[in-house]
Amino acid sequence: MPGSFSKSYREASLALTVSGFTGLLAGLILGYMTGLLHLVPGLMVLIPPAIGMRGNIFGAMGSRLGTAMHTGVFSTSLNRRGHLAQNVYASILLTVIGSVALGYLAYGVSAALGVDSIGAGGFVIISLVAGVVSGLVLIAATVALSYLGFVRGLDIDNTSAPLVTVIGDIVTLPSLFLAAVMYLSVTETVIQASLALLTAAAVASFLAANRGGLDVTRNVVRESTPPLILAGGINALAGLTLEARLEALVGVPALLVLIPPFLEEAGALGSVLSSRLSSNLHTGLTDETLNPAGSVDDFRMTAVLALYVFPLVGVLSHLVASASGLQSPGLLKMTAISLAAGAGTTVAICLTAFLVSVLSFRRGFDPDNYAIPFVTSAVDVVGVLFLVAAIYAI
Repeated sequence: MPGSFSKSYREASLALTVSGFTGLLAGLILGYMTGLLHLVPGLMVLIPPAIGMRGNIFGAMGSRLGTAMHTGVFSTSLNRRGHLAQNVYASILLTVIGSVALGYLAYGVSAALGVDSIGAGGFVIISLVAGVVSGLVLIAATVALSYLGFVRGLDIDNTSAPLVTVIGDIVTLPSLFLAAVMYLSVTETVIQASLALLTAAAVASFLAANRGGLDVTRNVVRESTPPLILAGGINALAGLTLEARLEALVGVPALLVLIPPFLEEAGALGSVLSSRLSSNLHTGLTDETLNPAGSVDDFRMTAVLALYVFPLVGVLSHLVASASGLQSPGLLKMTAISLAAGAGTTVAICLTAFLVSVLSFRRGFDPDNYAIPFVTSAVDVVGVLFLVAAIYAI
């Protein structure tokens, strides 16, 4: 392999390996959450979009910082008008806006399709509490990873997204668990009062982005809010698909263990590809036509990484589930399910990342703000559908 391909592959595969191992913690947490999933109807609808929202906000932040490094505008200064500080502030505002919107979306999707669920207040409270708790951890992680990548000369396009994604998975599920337990302990009056206050906080956060002359923050919030909300709605459909098959999944808990690391690795692959395509578009290494010839190496690296990570996820999910006393369909079946679903998902990753990156760039938008949310949300839905199909076929 050429030097640049080899270096990128080593960096990305290492990050994906780390995310694959640590992502199993999120899978185990979900595997042991079966009781809470019954106590809080509709909670499964919120899980994929909540995990996706963390990755979309902070994966995009890492991608923007990576682009800033490639274009020479990145600085480690924490001056409030600096690139880093404005990105941190934008991510805080987007966490509040996105979490509240996500709560409403989860309730709306559940109600529209007749799924038994908690009310809008419960969804919003759980979503925002989990979002704030996990968001604080992810801000620190994203800044630390960017700083280390900057001082050590690493390409964070290859490393930030997978590691931020897995950290998001690990902290979001426990945060959702704690938020759901908290929801069960409060009265309906408190829930309705909180709904009004939290909705006002989301509106205030959006308005705050337009004040203070912080151009980067304003542009990030304006450009990111629509795709984040759309991505949340799409991801809620993935959660709805899982909620509809909850009994079957609960019956074989190892399949629940498989879901978070599988979707995490798929999202990380999409984020890495999106970050690389965005940086290439900004630096002129890739033109803005719909001719994919200039991106063949990026597609090839994604495919090679997929052939490595998806079987690994299947094997590790089986081993961890079996060691934890959770029922599994067997090593071969778990590996085959992950590989088969991963193959279809990888094709979707390449098509979506390329089209969204190029088309957004051609229209004058920053693909760092658009590609990752669209790609990861599409991948979550497609990944869940391929997983469900593979489970029933194999």
